[in-house]
Amino acid sequence: MWGLIAAGVVVLGTIVALIVMLTGGGDAQADDQGGETEAASDSGEADGSEGSGSVDTDAETPYSAVESYFTALAEGDAEAASSLVYDAGDTTLLTDEVLATSLELAAITDLEVTEEETTEELSFSHEVQVSYTLGDAGVTKRIYTYQNTDTDSWEVDGAAEIMQPDFGDLETTVNGEPVSGSEATVFLGLMYELAIDDENFTIDGDGLLEVTETYASAGTLDVGLTEEATETWRELILSDVEECVASTELEAGCGLDMPEDVSGATVVEGSISRSLPAETDQALQRLTPQPNYSTPTLVGAEYFTGRVDVEYEAEEDGVTSLYELYFGEPGTLGTPMVDMTADELEVIWE
Repeated sequence: MWGLIAAGVVVLGTIVALIVMLTGGGDAQADDQGGETEAASDSGEADGSEGSGSVDTDAETPYSAVESYFTALAEGDAEAASSLVYDAGDTTLLTDEVLATSLELAAITDLEVTEEETTEELSFSHEVQVSYTLGDAGVTKRIYTYQNTDTDSWEVDGAAEIMQPDFGDLETTVNGEPVSGSEATVFLGLMYELAIDDENFTIDGDGLLEVTETYASAGTLDVGLTEEATETWRELILSDVEECVASTELEAGCGLDMPEDVSGATVVEGSISRSLPAETDQALQRLTPQPNYSTPTLVGAEYFTGRVDVEYEAEEDGVTSLYELYFGEPGTLGTPMVDMTADELEVIWE
């Protein structure tokens, strides 16, 4: 009897195991397979994402080299663009950061490379026509390509030189990166922003330079003061003038120093009265800064002359009389100049 019971238990256990395998076990297996499928799908998506936007840098023709170069620029891939440049030289500014800034200034769109039919075998160099839109402006140019004798692949004459403006001791930046020397090597075909690395100075206008030729000159750009620096500069001059005009002494400063003798009469020290006529006061309020041409850090005033009314007492032959100055340097403000890079700003009067 006990044998029959044991046999029944074994049979029952076997039935339960079969039920578990047919229900829960099957679901687990399905889940595992689903997980594997999902993982495979994710892997496929990752592989596809990695391959998207890639640029073929092994150009077999001049035309594919030009197309790949400008495509790399448009996609912000500085490494790919650099690999397609023939004899890049200094690569300091051939970076993703500089390229990204250029694309923010003016993106490259509507790229079209013109392939020309030729019956002759291409020589070491070949000129290719390319058209594209840079920001809102259309660009059409011919660009040289050269065949690399080591790899037989074609490369683009894509390194351009920006001739830096002569701003004296003021250092310039290209797309926010400092530049040393008179030239800066950049990618050909983009827009760049030049600026001055000094808190008091800026480049007049927007400082933008389109570089679509091998050599681009920034010599037409002019330096100026920032709005805040302009206010500081003007306030320094106005403060100096106020102090000079208030002086009753011979040596007043600001170009208003009186000589000891005027027309044979000896000027009485402490008797001088100076005042600004309305036109001079208005001219001072409208002072416009003008950096010196040869030394831009020295900032003077543009088209400024300032007449000052002067009265004084002078003694001649024992008689002291009141005089009025009608002409001469003591009745005209000098030329103000401020070195806006000095540690302590002060006005120099010339």
